[in-house]
Amino acid sequence: MKKIGFYGLIASVVFGSYLRWIMNDSGVLIDIIALCGFVFILMYSWDESKKESRKALLLKGTGVVILTPLSVYMIFKGQESINSLAFFNGWETAAKVGCILLVLLVASVLMTFIHNISSRP
Repeated sequence: MKKIGFYGLIASVVFGSYLRWIMNDSGVLIDIIALCGFVFILMYSWDESKKESRKALLLKGTGVVILTPLSVYMIFKGQESINSLAFFNGWETAAKVGCILLVLLVASVLMTFIHNISSRP
């Protein structure tokens, strides 16, 4: 099941990228492929998730559900702030990349903290 999940995820990412950038399609099919990719991720991690307690799964799921939209919001607001400041003229791309990396770093540190708390016996 782990191999099916891994290769299915790779195939869905490649096919979704092909449709988005080569075919210039932004319809419902890409959303369906993204949902299939999420199902393949669940298939990939199914054996590990069966070993965890309900409390650990609830904490991790809540962390993902809260941190994902919060991270996206922070990235969008950071990019708007960078565009509005005259200080970054000529350096917008580097500042935006730095903002994205900073938000992803903070989110990964928080998810690691949640994982460590939920993995304690």
